[in-house]
Amino acid sequence: MTHRINLILVGTEHAPCIANRLPELQQRGTYFLKAWLARLPVRHDVLHRFARFGAALRMVSGTLRLSAPPNISDTLLGPLVTAFQASYPNVRVQILIAERYIDHIADGVDIAFRLGALKDSSLVARKILTYRHQLVASPAYLKSCKAPERPRDLLGHRLIAFSYWRPESRWTFVHVNGRDEETLTFQPHLSMNDFAGLTLALLASAGIGDLPPVVQPDLMRDGRLVEVMPKWRFRSQDLSLVHLSNRHMPGPVRLFKEFAARMVPTLFQDLPT
Repeated sequence: MTHRINLILVGTEHAPCIANRLPELQQRGTYFLKAWLARLPVRHDVLHRFARFGAALRMVSGTLRLSAPPNISDTLLGPLVTAFQASYPNVRVQILIAERYIDHIADGVDIAFRLGALKDSSLVARKILTYRHQLVASPAYLKSCKAPERPRDLLGHRLIAFSYWRPESRWTFVHVNGRDEETLTFQPHLSMNDFAGLTLALLASAGIGDLPPVVQPDLMRDGRLVEVMPKWRFRSQDLSLVHLSNRHMPGPVRLFKEFAARMVPTLFQDLPT
């Protein structure tokens, strides 16, 4: 059966397509089951039962409706959904890319990726990642001016911020000593509600801005962007999968929740926290 991904974009024109990214991950769908079986004692009857169990799981069918913020649709959601459907080819996936908080009932969403602490007691969360945003700039920009040493120094720089049409932005920094904290309120030189667009501006040496490490992490590894003011940091936040606590969880939803909790940490190792 040919599987299908329905991608719905809400509130952004820049969320990248997830359907054609990283095709090599199609072979990863059975990784977790095989790795688990490899650790079991060699008993052919047990292995045979698990093999039949694995075949039964692959026959699970239905539709999975999930939502996610746009900043994870490329490097996280694409590989994850591709590998999941390789393992469960009879499950259809419908994805809602949205910047707003999702109403699980009104929007018909089974499970959602959400950043930060839960405020709705009717939801259940499973943490899958913890990370902090990083303040970054291009090496070329930092060569053109004096690098800031503490938050107040940023006011002398062109600042780039993720924002929803607000005239001012605010960044709160905590020193690595765990005691000192500074909050900076400023008018951005460039603001946008899309990290992909902000990344392009940072690469073009347009200024200093914050990025989550799940957005094009290769840019930091390759040195095309570098961390600014590394002793002053943003607070860490959790990325969780959330769903309604009082709703029956269909098979595809339960499987995806477990699959994501196991696979996502392998996609992002050594995240800054």
